[in-house]
Amino acid sequence: SGGPCPPGHFCEEGSSRAQPCPAGTYSPSWSGTQCLQCPEGFYCTSASTNYTDCPPAPSGPCEAGFYCTGGSTIPNPRHGAVGDICPQGHFCPAGSHSPSPCPPGDVPQNLRGVARALECPAGHFCPPGTRAARQHPCPEGTYG
Repeated sequence: SGGPCPPGHFCEEGSSRAQPCPAGTYSPSWSGTQCLQCPEGFYCTSASTNYTDCPPAPSGPCEAGFYCTGGSTIPNPRHGAVGDICPQGHFCPAGSHSPSPCPPGDVPQNLRGVARALECPAGHFCPPGTRAARQHPCPEGTYG
């Protein structure tokens, strides 16, 4: 006991022990008095009782196909309070803090958990509900 509070922990005034930061938080420096909420686009796993395993920084970016709004404990949240799977008509690259709408005509527009928007290929058109990039070839005498 004694000494500065290690990263990944917080030390309340008058406390004789360093407390590990709870899941969804982190502490980046020595002598921390509080843990910080895991930032948007990242997740912070559960803390360990061993200070060398506790999170001094976010564990990593939110997984592609998901978004993390802050305080997430896993890279692929599905409950909405701290993030969720990317909704239909949107895409979420790794590290997303919110879904980005797919531009009109991109594919796929009706799937959840999309990591990136895909452009409709030349010679095809992609109306809402398109399930595959080459599903709708341009009719004879037209181009796209």
